[in-house]
Amino acid sequence: MRRAPLLCLAILASALPFGTVADDTDTATIATLEFSDSALDALVTAAPLRASRAQAKARYAALLAQEGLPDPLRTQATQRLATLELESGLERIAVGDDGGLLELESAVARFEFLLASALPEQRPDMHYQLARALDTLGRTDEAVAELDALVALAPAHVHAAEAHFRRGEHRFVDGDYDGAEQAYAAVLDAPGAERFVEPALYRLGWTRYRRYEHAAALEAFVALFDHRFGEAVAEAVDRADAEAGTVADLPDLADRAEAADAPEGAVAAGLAEAAEDLADVPVAAEAPDADLDSLGGGERALFEDALRAAALALAQQDGPETLAAVGAAHAEAPWLHLLHTALGGLYEAQERWRDAALAYSVFARARPLNRRAPSFDQAVVEVYDRAGFTAPLLEAKAAYARRYDLEGPFWAHRDRTALPGVTEVLRTHLVDLAGHEHTLAQAEDEGAPAAADRAVHWYERFLAQFPEDPEAGGYAFLLGDLLTDLQRHDAAREAYLASAYDHGPHEQAAEAGYAAVLAGRAHLTGLLAASEDERAALGAVNELDALRFAEAFPAHPQAVPVLVDVAEKLYAEGRQEEAIAVAERVIARAPEGAGPEPGSADPDALRIAGTVIANGLFELERFAEAEVAYYRLRAADLPPGLAAEVELRIAAAIHRQGEAARAAGDVAAAVGHFVRLADSMPASAEAANALFDAGALSFEAGAWDDAADLLARFSVDYADNERVTDALRLRARALREAGRTAEAAVAHELLADLPELEESVRRAALLEAVDLQREAGASAEEARLLERVAGDERYPDEVLEAQWRLAELAADAADPEGRAAWLRAIVATEASLDNGATARASWLAAHARLELATPLRDAFAAVALTVPLEDSLARKRAAMEEALEAYGEASSYGVAEVITAATHETGELYYRLARDLLDSERPTELAADALEQYEILLEEQVWPFEERAMELFEANAARTAEGLYDSWIVASFERLATLAPARWHREAKGADLVIAFHQ
Repeated sequence: MRRAPLLCLAILASALPFGTVADDTDTATIATLEFSDSALDALVTAAPLRASRAQAKARYAALLAQEGLPDPLRTQATQRLATLELESGLERIAVGDDGGLLELESAVARFEFLLASALPEQRPDMHYQLARALDTLGRTDEAVAELDALVALAPAHVHAAEAHFRRGEHRFVDGDYDGAEQAYAAVLDAPGAERFVEPALYRLGWTRYRRYEHAAALEAFVALFDHRFGEAVAEAVDRADAEAGTVADLPDLADRAEAADAPEGAVAAGLAEAAEDLADVPVAAEAPDADLDSLGGGERALFEDALRAAALALAQQDGPETLAAVGAAHAEAPWLHLLHTALGGLYEAQERWRDAALAYSVFARARPLNRRAPSFDQAVVEVYDRAGFTAPLLEAKAAYARRYDLEGPFWAHRDRTALPGVTEVLRTHLVDLAGHEHTLAQAEDEGAPAAADRAVHWYERFLAQFPEDPEAGGYAFLLGDLLTDLQRHDAAREAYLASAYDHGPHEQAAEAGYAAVLAGRAHLTGLLAASEDERAALGAVNELDALRFAEAFPAHPQAVPVLVDVAEKLYAEGRQEEAIAVAERVIARAPEGAGPEPGSADPDALRIAGTVIANGLFELERFAEAEVAYYRLRAADLPPGLAAEVELRIAAAIHRQGEAARAAGDVAAAVGHFVRLADSMPASAEAANALFDAGALSFEAGAWDDAADLLARFSVDYADNERVTDALRLRARALREAGRTAEAAVAHELLADLPELEESVRRAALLEAVDLQREAGASAEEARLLERVAGDERYPDEVLEAQWRLAELAADAADPEGRAAWLRAIVATEASLDNGATARASWLAAHARLELATPLRDAFAAVALTVPLEDSLARKRAAMEEALEAYGEASSYGVAEVITAATHETGELYYRLARDLLDSERPTELAADALEQYEILLEEQVWPFEERAMELFEANAARTAEGLYDSWIVASFERLATLAPARWHREAKGADLVIAFHQ
């Protein structure tokens, strides 16, 4: 049985018949035969045999039939005839003419004959032609043997590549994979290999695969892909590089933003970092990718099978990891996407879902900026979707959303409209992710907060990238709700505002506007540590939100309440003009007709707005308008509490009109307003204030009598008012200024009895009352008040003064005992001071003590020296000791004038004792001589007292050197002139000069 032709077993048999490399056999002429016999010269000039191959065969057969044909010529003619028979037989077989087999058999016989005697350089071509014929005849083993002989004789033969290929095919079919691999590998290095490179690489890959050399098989397939697609792509890359530059080191987003354990925040940070790195890097124009659609049927089948085989080789290794290594080694290869697709498809067919997803993702992670990266990431999504793997599906969608974020690096140098499918998928994934995480966030479990944060992220990315989307407003509203649940009220407010006003009309726009108002308020409430300025600024923003809402959505049921709230807040912030304007918008929504329209104000809203207007006008000092507004408000159906408040406000408005008149200098008008208010509304708090203000204003204007009378009325009518004390004080002053001294004294004494006043004020009032009673000449009243002062030991200075004044009043009343008692009280008070006396206290005590010594001095003087002298002298000396002690105590206070007085009086005591001794009664029983001795003895006794008196008077006189000179010193000089006229009379005369000098 004849073997099938070898090429029938090859996938490219029809495309690669023997002789695909052009030869000149069928265009040869007899003239091209190489011979030199002159006998055949005529043949050299014969016409070319071009009419037909049959004619050519007949001519060569006729030539060979001639006798004596030279051997070289015969050999050449035989070879040409064999070649013609080969070509003719092949053509006939191709059209189904079995007669061609006979020609092939003839050609085989001729080539075998020729080989027996052919020269070495002729043999390779004959082996090739013989192999062609034998292969067609099905004698494959013989054909391969001829090819083996050819490559052994001529490795560089023009048909060596084809020979090696066909040798490899034969061995491959026979299962000789070692021999096949060697043959296929030899094709690649043989001359003329170009036509056989791709089938050889294809077969080489399969051969290695059959030998379980999967890595080597993959190399062969990769070489096949590079051979077919690499050259055109390389040219395109070169052109792009020349135009735009190339990214040298593309950041690996997979490592930076897709770590398996990276949290959401880290992924986002990685994406942002990569985007920043790539934002300013020029990217080469993307070269065209390999496209199987551009291949013919046979070629496409080969490459599809090669991709399948390559995928099998990858799967037999580390699958995606091996593919990643291939991608790293062939970074710019335009066929990589085909290989990733093939491997992923293989895994999907085997339901190895995770491996399939990884096969797809490797491409995108290694080439994040490649235009095909999104399709591979989406393929991952679809794999997990088909597999029903929820968690990986969500992760894949999230990865897609991060990588192809419209603000990310993928779009840095790319027009997003150029890949609309990517943006459509991105939108879908963002919506899916946000919705899924939002659902999880509403579950009551520990994962809800994290899910809420993720949902917020996806909503925000959707809105940032698709603000014009028809559903953007609804998603912004959902984002606001989610942020509200998270207590992130400021962000919620922004989301609601966007939903209400930035994404066009939609069903939830009005509700979003109101939600923005509520979120703003909640945010402000939660800012416990904010400064007043910050709170004020946020409050102003919230007010604008509320006004915007009410303006944009007037029919919303909360439009009027929001306006009311804003009006109240503005009023509370002291922004009355704005508050009034907003409140008037509420008033303008008063219902008309039988039934209220949507958004009209109810009675409560109107009442609040009216209150804001009236109070605002009042605080803007537009009191006349305020009074009218309050009357209008009073006409409404008000609850009792508010009605009473309105009455008070009316009173206050009247009162402020009085104040305005006062500010304008119209005192009479102001007082008239105040009094009118007090007369018409005496029970109001403003009435009391008005009456007080009327009295105070009169006081300020110097209308003392009016002031005193109005303030007296206030004190009586509003005795419990907190300003009564001020009124009493003003009235006391007004009475004094009016000259109503006695009444003023009583008023001041009343102040002194008010416990609510400070002690110092009460004391001053009491002392003022004393002065006023003195001024009024009411000595008894003055003394009564002074005794109150003197009885308060907490203020010793005032006590001493009061005691001194009481002593004076006792003197005026001719009450020496009373005066002495108060002088003794002064001495006792000063002595009781714990921390020492003041200069004034010492002065008063010194003078009191000096005056208290006078009776003792007089008592001394009153003791007469009578016989028996010893007895009377003892009494005299005892009285003198008391007086001396008293003057000594007076001097101890250190008061200069008291010291001079006490010194002089002490000298006088000694001088008086001496004089009294000299003038004492003489014993009557003494004889004359005894009496004379008695006189001498008296004089001796008197002399020390005179000397002591002289010392005291001289000490006083010496004080002139200290700058002192008073009546007591003068008296001392005069006494010295009496005691020693020779010495002191002259000096006494010059005393004035001495004092003048020392002054």
